[in-house]
Amino acid sequence: MWKGDTSAKGLYSNETTLTLTNVNATQFGRLGSFKADGLLMAQPLYVRNLDMGQAGTHNVIILASENDSVFAIDAANPGGTPLWQRQYVDQANGITVAPDTSGAIGGQVGISGTPYLDSNTGILYFVTAISNNGTVQHWLRSVDVRTGKDAGPGGIQIQASVPGDGKSSANGQIAFDPTVQLQRVALTQVNGSILVGWGSYSDWGVYHGWLMAFDPSTLALQAAFNPTTQFQQIDDANGPSDHGGGGAFWQGGAAPAIDASGNIFLNSSNGSFNADSGGNNYGDTLLRLKLNGSSFQIMDYFTPSTKACMDFEDMELGSGGVALLPTDFTNGVNLAVAYSKEGRLFLLNTTTLGKFNASGDNQGRAGIYDRRSDLPRLSHHRHRGAGLEPALW
Repeated sequence: MWKGDTSAKGLYSNETTLTLTNVNATQFGRLGSFKADGLLMAQPLYVRNLDMGQAGTHNVIILASENDSVFAIDAANPGGTPLWQRQYVDQANGITVAPDTSGAIGGQVGISGTPYLDSNTGILYFVTAISNNGTVQHWLRSVDVRTGKDAGPGGIQIQASVPGDGKSSANGQIAFDPTVQLQRVALTQVNGSILVGWGSYSDWGVYHGWLMAFDPSTLALQAAFNPTTQFQQIDDANGPSDHGGGGAFWQGGAAPAIDASGNIFLNSSNGSFNADSGGNNYGDTLLRLKLNGSSFQIMDYFTPSTKACMDFEDMELGSGGVALLPTDFTNGVNLAVAYSKEGRLFLLNTTTLGKFNASGDNQGRAGIYDRRSDLPRLSHHRHRGAGLEPALW
């Protein structure tokens, strides 16, 4: 899965092959290359010693492209013929990749979110965006990582709605709109359910953030969450998705972080916020959620005191994901790190995130650092719609 495990901290503490001695100009370098059929936004996955039946045992690299293709590559021979490949385009029957309406992803949108591989079952899960004779659809797919063939139902079209009177609502419901939602967040799992999150194509259209849970065997929708469901007369900004909208989940492609208790941590982007006054809107907010059967429950949240400025100036918190720090060097305290495009790094106590305090960001937090400190400075990402992570200056 994205960054190797559900904590999303990116720590491989058992690494033994790479050392300061052998990572050098003569022993460490490119072994080969593979040319995919489209842009690669999703993180490649690596599967060690995969028994592929008649094809033998291989160290496998999984690639997913914006041309709605998935490839299994032999790590020992990356330039050779793929071990298997799947493509979800069928020109003869009017099935093409979805159009990139914002121009942020090179003209076409297929598979943007990093797939999730269940190491127990060998099933690979990912989302394809397609145009079915002109109608944009998102499908959750499941294939056997050994063969690339369908696992279980193989795919289900994603359709969902939640109660609300926010932007794009009708008759008290807000429906998932596949034409404006970008499936950029990496897939992961919690308590056996597959989690899928959506953001936006830059600021194009009337969008929301979406997080959904699916049954891994049937691919049936179990729960859906939207962080901006309430109409908001007064808002910090005045774009198409403000006044009860926005709050996209893309996090620079990061998956939600999951702790040992099954708590889900993820950041929303620019959007309406009124949770401090009892409302249901959580734009520019770090959320701690819990999946309880058929619904997601908000357990706690943190919204920066500069939220209004962040929303107005596109300095969102949701430009990156949440990383849960190992407790062996935090003296047992459960800490998380998040950052914003305005250049602030937030160190948070996940037990008490602190919610929103207009006077400052020191209540319930372990610390806040900005670009005036001696920490690395964070630049703006290149394009919000592409979901690219900020770079270190």
